[in-house]
Order: sequence, then structure tokens, then C-alpha cells
Amino acid sequence: MLAFSSLVSAAAYFPPSDINLPTLFAAFVGCTVGSLIPDMDQGSNRLWDLLPGGDFVGRVFRRVFLGHRSLSHSLLGLYIFYRLMDWFLPRLLNTPFIDPQVLLWSVMIGLVSHV
Repeated sequence: MLAFSSLVSAAAYFPPSDINLPTLFAAFVGCTVGSLIPDMDQGSNRLWDLLPGGDFVGRVFRRVFLGHRSLSHSLLGLYIFYRLMDWFLPRLLNTPFIDPQVLLWSVMIGLVSHV
């Protein structure tokens, strides 16, 4: 709930000049996913249940993140994730359709609200 209230507060203080419905929907989903991302180092995370072969991938990521509450719950982890998403989202999304900067900041709001 903190993530959604933070997202609404950020939108109230810094309203985007033009936002369409797909970007708004992606921002809400991104905020929810962002709040679950720090726990990706646990094999029992809900995100792994949604992916095919998620159990195996979850076990691999547990080793990459060096255990729970280490890299994924640190300022260094936040910075690394921000840089990866800043590079990846504009290449993944149809930028005239969904604004990648709004989505990036909504994911980061969810991530920071968890950490």
C-alpha cells in the first residue's frame, strides 16, 4: 500500500504533461512488480511462480544475489537495478505507446518502498 500511495504522491507533485491510459496501467503494474523485485533472491518469490521454469531460475538468482537481504536490499543494488532498467526499458517498450521514464520511476518507487 505504501508503494501505491508513494506513486500517487509523486504523480500529484510532478504530474506528467501527457499520460495515456496504457502508460498509467503500466505504471501501476510496474509499481507492484517493483515492490516484489527485492525478494527475487528467494526461490519462493511470487514472481517466479508466474514464469515457466521459475523454480530453476529462482535458484540461480538466489546464488547471484548472494542470499536474501544482501545485494537486493542495498543502495548498490538499487543503483545497479536502476541503471539496468534505464538501459533496458526503452529498448523493450514501444516508446510512442508507453512512456519508459514514467514506467521506470514507478518501478523504482515500488522498489524503494520495499527496501
